[in-house]
Amino acid sequence: MKEITSLLSSQFGFGEWDKELMLVKRRDKLWVVQKKALEQDISNMRAELVGVYFGTLERSGLRLSIEGSQLVGPKSSENIVQIDGEQLHDWLRGFDLDVEISSVYVLLKHGTNFVGCGKRKGNQVMNTVPKSRRIRKL
Repeated sequence: MKEITSLLSSQFGFGEWDKELMLVKRRDKLWVVQKKALEQDISNMRAELVGVYFGTLERSGLRLSIEGSQLVGPKSSENIVQIDGEQLHDWLRGFDLDVEISSVYVLLKHGTNFVGCGKRKGNQVMNTVPKSRRIRKL
């Protein structure tokens, strides 16, 4: 947990973690689980059934899921990119965004909502929205 909190702090300027939540790590994947759920006998259950997918540990850092960005975003102060409505539509449809950034990972924000985490690739933010969650027609 300290390793993840340290990564969140260095990547996004993340503040304090909610004490009611806990991270469960399986290989390189992370899930957020309520501590109350861990009080139950969940030894035979998979993390995907008890928690919410939070993100993936990669060589270059921590890539957050949409839900992970929504949990981390409001308590973060760095590497947040404000996007407009047109960019939001492109992002939700699976397109990369032309946004100049200096860090490897950024949180994308539209208005007051955090809509995901993107990874820099050249002069673009590479789309990380899973194909199954992309919106084809807007």
